[in-house]
Amino acid sequence: MYSIMIEIYSFIAMFLFGLVLAFCLNIYIKITANMKSFFVKLIDLIFGLAAGVIAFYILLFINWGQFRFYIILAILMGSTLYLMINQKLNFIK
Repeated sequence: MYSIMIEIYSFIAMFLFGLVLAFCLNIYIKITANMKSFFVKLIDLIFGLAAGVIAFYILLFINWGQFRFYIILAILMGSTLYLMINQKLNFIK
């Protein structure tokens, strides 16, 4: 029972991380829309590395860094939910 709860916490945490990541990515795209391509590529690299480090830190904190298929699924589901809500309500134009 204890391990099932950890798996559920991991899924919920990664789902929420997907929501936050999609929100940050949306803001990031709006900010970098008018920048030169070299700076955008550099910031893309930094953004991707930061997102990966934060995701790993969350996994390390929640379930000792165990990376499973449903972790990717949860991040994708969270990101997709944010994008669907943003598309309907137009939070950030």
